Amino acid sequence: MSKIIQLEAGKIKANPFKKFISGGKLAEDRVEKMEESIEHGTLPMHFFVRNIDDNYELAHGHHRLEAVKRKKGKAFKVSCEVVDYNDETMLIDMVRENLTHRDTDFHDLEDSVVLARQWLTIKEPNVSRFDSRLKVLRDKKTGQLKGSESLPDSPRSIAKFLSKQGKTISHETIRNYLQIHDNLHPDLLEKVEKIESASDEEREKKIGVRIATELSTVERKDQKILAKQIKDEGLNFADSVSAINKFKKADDKIKGKVRSGKLKVTKIDSPIDMDYIREEAKRLAKETEEIYEIMKKEHPEDFVAMDKETKQQFKMMMSFMTISSLLDAKMLYCPHHKKTELVWKCCSEKLQDSRDFLKKKFDEGS
Repeated sequence: MSKIIQLEAGKIKANPFKKFISGGKLAEDRVEKMEESIEHGTLPMHFFVRNIDDNYELAHGHHRLEAVKRKKGKAFKVSCEVVDYNDETMLIDMVRENLTHRDTDFHDLEDSVVLARQWLTIKEPNVSRFDSRLKVLRDKKTGQLKGSESLPDSPRSIAKFLSKQGKTISHETIRNYLQIHDNLHPDLLEKVEKIESASDEEREKKIGVRIATELSTVERKDQKILAKQIKDEGLNFADSVSAINKFKKADDKIKGKVRSGKLKVTKIDSPIDMDYIREEAKRLAKETEEIYEIMKKEHPEDFVAMDKETKQQFKMMMSFMTISSLLDAKMLYCPHHKKTELVWKCCSEKLQDSRDFLKKKFDEGS
């Protein structure tokens, strides 16, 4: 059973895992905001600690404790609940608190998720052995673990691990932070920030977490090009996602034009793409004609029974089905292109006309 005690703020040690989050450093702006909250009497002064050989270690709330020490002094006594936490529980409690607080710095969140993955991957029983093993396994350049087996369905495994004894952590949140950490270009990674908590001036220099997640799904060599175009064009989140998706689905020729600066990513749904669609439509229509001839040879009895108009409608239906399917897929590629919409609509209407005609014919026949 836990007990409540009074401890001097300066005598409470950091969580042993805190050094893995931003190198143990605190975000100065967060501490300053909490100092203001102390002045207004709105900052919670209750903390959770564990006792290790009469040394009290903080479970979470390092920024709050630092604000108390600065504002009230290190000798100021705070209320602490002593909890029976082992090393793993200390990690879970700190990481989970970071992930569930809205004002947590992005890089603290990133480090928290990566720390949880490393803990589960290395599988050491305590923080001391974990730290020693991590130094051996971690690549100094990339920060990735060497020679260690990755977790199956890592985001879900980590989310389940962090959701022990309380708050549920979304595996999608875990997946996004790992996606950014593992795949985003280092030059862009250092600019990522939670935009909702940034000033207007910072927004100009930073990359939002959601856009960073989308950029991290593109090859690294293209990420900086897309990030610059998104910034130069002043795109909002929805338009940025649309632009990134267009680029990912574009063929190599179009990607090459974007890379060389000859084509903006926002202009990918240009007549160049319509030419591609028309050529593909012609090619598939020709293939459909060939399929029709094969069917005619293999099932002559069915074709003999059809009158001329029915055969023509049958051929048209097959052609329009092929073209419409292609254009339907391309609608995701260039959703705002008026010419594409017009061609797709025409094919859909023609296809429906052919279907209605054939249905009527076959109903009459039966």
